[in-house]
Amino acid sequence: MTLFRLPIKHVVWVCSLSVVVLSLVFLGGVGIPRLAGAESPDSIVGGVPAGGGISGMVSADGGGPLEGICVYVQEASFFDHDPTTTDDGGAYEVRGLPPGEYLVRFQDCRDSTLYISEWYNDQPDRSSADPITVSDQEVSGIDAILTEGGSVAGTVTDLETGDPLEGICVSADEVSHGSSGSGRTDASGKYVAGGLVSGNFAVRFRDCNEAPTYVLEWYDDQEDLSTADPISVTFGEQTSGIDAALLLGGSINGVVTDEATGEPLADICVSVRDASFFSFFTFLVAQSDSSGNYSVGALASGDYTVEFSDCDAGVYLTEWHNDRREFFARDPVTVTVGMKTSGVDAALAVGGSINGVVTDESTGEPLADICVEINDTSFFAFRFAQTDSSGNYSVGPLASADYHVFFVDCRSQPIYVSEWYDNREDADTSDPVSVTIGVKTSGVDAALAIGGSINGTVTDETTGELLADICVSVQDTPFSFAGSARTDSSGNYSIAGMASGDYQVFFRDCSSPPVHASEWYDNRG
Repeated sequence: MTLFRLPIKHVVWVCSLSVVVLSLVFLGGVGIPRLAGAESPDSIVGGVPAGGGISGMVSADGGGPLEGICVYVQEASFFDHDPTTTDDGGAYEVRGLPPGEYLVRFQDCRDSTLYISEWYNDQPDRSSADPITVSDQEVSGIDAILTEGGSVAGTVTDLETGDPLEGICVSADEVSHGSSGSGRTDASGKYVAGGLVSGNFAVRFRDCNEAPTYVLEWYDDQEDLSTADPISVTFGEQTSGIDAALLLGGSINGVVTDEATGEPLADICVSVRDASFFSFFTFLVAQSDSSGNYSVGALASGDYTVEFSDCDAGVYLTEWHNDRREFFARDPVTVTVGMKTSGVDAALAVGGSINGVVTDESTGEPLADICVEINDTSFFAFRFAQTDSSGNYSVGPLASADYHVFFVDCRSQPIYVSEWYDNREDADTSDPVSVTIGVKTSGVDAALAIGGSINGTVTDETTGELLADICVSVQDTPFSFAGSARTDSSGNYSIAGMASGDYQVFFRDCSSPPVHASEWYDNRG
């Protein structure tokens, strides 16, 4: 029933709070818990109940409407809805929101930023943002007036020739305040990255052309963030002369084919990483063309690992250079600045797959947007899929092996109890599914039961005031994580999709800064 185990001895929160109402509700037939007050699956469209919306205008402080400003809408549970951007009149609209409370963030996400990001209503961060209550209608007038911040500016050239470089992306980041800005060089090599608060910033230069050739660097001529020279920025002012001369990099080149037929493979993703044993940072990614050819450039001198993965159709097995299937057996490829390293080819094998249908245990109706997770017997390899509108899923490509399959309701408002194949409560007792390369393993189905729910209200022990932003986590008796929620502005929370059983509930003040002490139900330390 669980995926992650959280050892309690490692969880310590210092900071008084009491729980007023706690109820574990089970309805329906014996042995089939049902979520109290939950909508039936028939009322859910695409996994999200039909709802209202949020709309407004974004303009500049002392100026007119702003086009191309990104607007992010976030639920109290930190679930992000797809962002939208303002039109040429500064207007935006987000539709299809389920009833609830939302936070809205406005960010200048254009190629060259000028304005400082903010949360509604003119708030600097999430913890101070004003929540917006949405029912089944649109909430209008959620406006923002953005202020132009400080900026850095300069020119980017070729180190050898001195020629200006177009299409170089420049980012300025200040870690302690979370402020950032970006820009892109024009035909004369000039850029401006704005929307910055006062502080010290690290500036990065990256070739973001379609076929990058120049080596990434940090100001001033540094290889990484740890050695970058900080740039002092003052709010409302421009710091000029932050220039860079970039080095033409080396490249890795090759051809990708089908292992069985020798035919070239298009749209295979080729990821190049530093060969450091613990490095997971992807320097660059390319895709093979219709002839199976690829080229990854803009590389500094050094050793790299090259990964080939089917990032489109999901038919071919992933492998590393020299036909290595295991991550820890990767062979490095040596690159020299300004040189082309050719012949780094790959012949990929067609993988197996696991397929099935997920339905409602009581009605037999297909369930959409149920997450299906695939692990090998060591629980190291992991693959993921979601059911479609007919409840179907397919996970591949998979190597020949035995796998464990886990089904979980991962929608924003989950109501179904998770289970392992075949109708097992945990991984230890789950039935393994055997897969063979090139073969489709079908009939790995699941019928999920609607779960119970734990609901309650959190108040201040002294004043009785309702408390928002209290994090509530639920664990079963072996101390395995089973669910979580966050209280709304009325202090209410609900955790659904719970199997029958006994649970322990923990309350923690996760506002910033926290002011109430953590406790277990019922007023246990």
